[in-house]
Amino acid sequence: MPITNNIKCMTPATVQDHTERNASKNAGLAKDFDFARNNSIELTSNNTLTLTIQNGNEEHPDHFRCNENSTPRLRNGAIFNAITQSDITEKKHSNDLIPAGEAPIKDCALSFGMNRFRVSPPGKTETYEALAKDSIHHTKNHSNPAGPHALRETKNLAMKQTVDGRRVLYSPSDALIKELGTAASVLHRIISNLSPSNQTIIAARLLGEEGLLDGKTITDLLAALQRVSAKNNSFSAVAASATDRAAVIALMGDIGVFYSRPADAKAELMTELNSQLAAAGLHVPEDSEMEIMRETGGSRTVGPDKKSERSVVAFDSGADTPFRTGIHNMGLEADKVLGITEHNRIPEIRWPVFNISTARIKETTEPFSGHMSGSPAEILQTWDMLCGVTGEDQYVGALPRNSAHQAGEKFRPPLSDMTSTVQAQRYARAAGASAFLVGLGYHSTVEVLEGILVYTGQNIRTEGTLSQSQRDAAHLFGHGAATDLITELFITNTARQAL
Repeated sequence: MPITNNIKCMTPATVQDHTERNASKNAGLAKDFDFARNNSIELTSNNTLTLTIQNGNEEHPDHFRCNENSTPRLRNGAIFNAITQSDITEKKHSNDLIPAGEAPIKDCALSFGMNRFRVSPPGKTETYEALAKDSIHHTKNHSNPAGPHALRETKNLAMKQTVDGRRVLYSPSDALIKELGTAASVLHRIISNLSPSNQTIIAARLLGEEGLLDGKTITDLLAALQRVSAKNNSFSAVAASATDRAAVIALMGDIGVFYSRPADAKAELMTELNSQLAAAGLHVPEDSEMEIMRETGGSRTVGPDKKSERSVVAFDSGADTPFRTGIHNMGLEADKVLGITEHNRIPEIRWPVFNISTARIKETTEPFSGHMSGSPAEILQTWDMLCGVTGEDQYVGALPRNSAHQAGEKFRPPLSDMTSTVQAQRYARAAGASAFLVGLGYHSTVEVLEGILVYTGQNIRTEGTLSQSQRDAAHLFGHGAATDLITELFITNTARQAL
């Protein structure tokens, strides 16, 4: 997937087009879902629409105002364009009194099945509090990238990349199965030999409340690693699940964080981990090698404006963080399109919710999720290490040693210095890392693209690629090209029978 400078903005295909093109048996479902996602339904009734406001065991009715200027509507399971008849007090951020008729319910701030309002405590009997526990934390410059304002084209791209990314995890190619198996086998051996305390540390995130294996144990993790490392295929009775594969990639990402951000790592763990890796004949990256990784694929490099263009949505507690999966939380619908039975689906999990620069959202067709990601570099550095790649070639090994393009120099395709076998291995790992990040919804294709391009021998920060005003991959590939490039990688690393 070499970079070309003549990529044109093309209208992305609808979900229906995508499934019909791939001979999916779920084209009808996709058609219905595509309509439901992109069309609002007007809520009408002969009676005044009622909102139940709950405080403990007590319920009090309130009403939506319906007139020529305000008609409540329903989209994607959420009410918007509605106005309450009563006074309420906004609790979460401003504590401002909002008079009757001036309290809009919009941007998914009120969803079915969730109590977002309650009666005010004594002394405020004429007002209601808006709890908005999981509502969008609006700031002046940031907003929810998956909100109702999202373009239809953006939603189509989000669905396409979620479907194709999750398909890789459900039905990986033989090359990806082998690369995952190699890494999982080494991880199984190393974690089995760690002390109990260091086993707990290395698996803390994966087994924690934001992890794929929340509530599981080290024994469960080792069993998953064993299944992924086994020589089996998707039809074997003891085959690894998509969740098993995702857990292996997640663990590699967590280990990558330990090396890329040593201040966050426990010295006792790193000493024992490095010893185990060295005993297995693997190259432990040195500080200078990790610095090269950070300079080429780290978060500050691929997202130089990320800090100012992203904000974390605040919740009262971790338990209030919503469960979700897939880009713009489309994972479960993607699984239906793919025909994945409920017990085989990758589960919804919790992770931080981010708002993104409103200006960036408006100027970009590609969906945003967590903004430009250094996670591909962290995952792939570790994956290379576990597969026995030498130190100087871990993550950055495909980049030309001399990045400057000489006048008259003949163009050389990316990875052309590597054998076809090594190329296939590298593309498979790149597909696995990005399928995990995109398929689960952590980062969209435009957010992982630069890190993946570096791994496949292409650097958008070489002279002459980015203009002075272009700061990241979304400026260069922000109107469908990122989805095209990464989903092509997904498709070529998916088992043929699954396409």
